[in-house]
Amino acid sequence: SLVERQGVRHGELGHGHLQDGQEARPQGRVLRRRKELEEARFAEQRKLRGEAGRTELAAHRGSFAISGVGIGSLRFAEDEVLAAVASGVEQYVVLGAGFDTFAMRHPEFAGRLRVFEVDHPRVQALKMERLAAAPPIALVPHFVPVDFEVTTLGPGLRASPFDPTKPAVVSWMNTLPYLSPGAIEATLAELTAVL
Repeated sequence: SLVERQGVRHGELGHGHLQDGQEARPQGRVLRRRKELEEARFAEQRKLRGEAGRTELAAHRGSFAISGVGIGSLRFAEDEVLAAVASGVEQYVVLGAGFDTFAMRHPEFAGRLRVFEVDHPRVQALKMERLAAAPPIALVPHFVPVDFEVTTLGPGLRASPFDPTKPAVVSWMNTLPYLSPGAIEATLAELTAVL
């Protein structure tokens, strides 16, 4: 774009000073690579959710970083959960679970692992409605309704079959970008108090 070319041409993105008309080649390559990555993410989003997904992604510029690492991060987190379960952990708390499918994909843990899905009550109501219409699953999660911006985690977990005397593995992946710093801090404090 014109702004990118002017920024590079006048050294605004570089560390040195450039003569008028002189190009900063390393910065130009960085900008081109950034644009290529953004276009690749747009293409991935279009495949997953069509043009509406691309529009949504473009409206939230901070989501570029999230979408670029999302799948790898989720895989890493799940591998950590599986390792914890293999070592004997019997409780898994999924903060901001949304439509997480861990319990549905791991029927082998029925009777050995209790999954606690923590999320907004409306999201959970929709998920429970869809689960009721689906074939039965072996590992049914415990739903813990918490609006992270309004309520705290502790009372919700205490009202569930969660056992604070036993080890638990916790994941919190997809809701962090949408929460205020205060809600994140309060949830972490509550988590520390409950565990």
